[in-house]
Amino acid sequence: MCSSDLALTRVLELVTMVIAVLSVVNTLMTAILDRMREIGVLRAIGMVRGQLARMVVVESTALAVVAAVVGLAVGTVNGWLILHVVQAQDNGWDLPMALPWSSLATYALAVVAVGCLAALYPARMAGRVEVKEALGYE
Repeated sequence: MCSSDLALTRVLELVTMVIAVLSVVNTLMTAILDRMREIGVLRAIGMVRGQLARMVVVESTALAVVAAVVGLAVGTVNGWLILHVVQAQDNGWDLPMALPWSSLATYALAVVAVGCLAALYPARMAGRVEVKEALGYE
């Protein structure tokens, strides 16, 4: 196979990552709007903008780590089911399952990196919220 055969697959991976980033950004922006009063209280009792931004980034990174672990577990189970149940029923083949550990680690790290990078804009927006405006929200 030449590299042009996989070009469409690489483009689909890129589109998937862009959609994932936009989804995380959207979710974090919604969470910030939902927690506006909490942000105001935290700022009023002395939390500085940098601490607030770090809080949002840490929350997003934690969610990304959970997503990577769950994704790897579900993907592994799904792969096993396809190989040992679906293939066996369709054509009688019993194929061995091999986990590409380096690829799994690369994708898990990519998910965590995307989660961290996607939090930068919402974290910046959360840091820009004025205390007076946040406390009067709702």
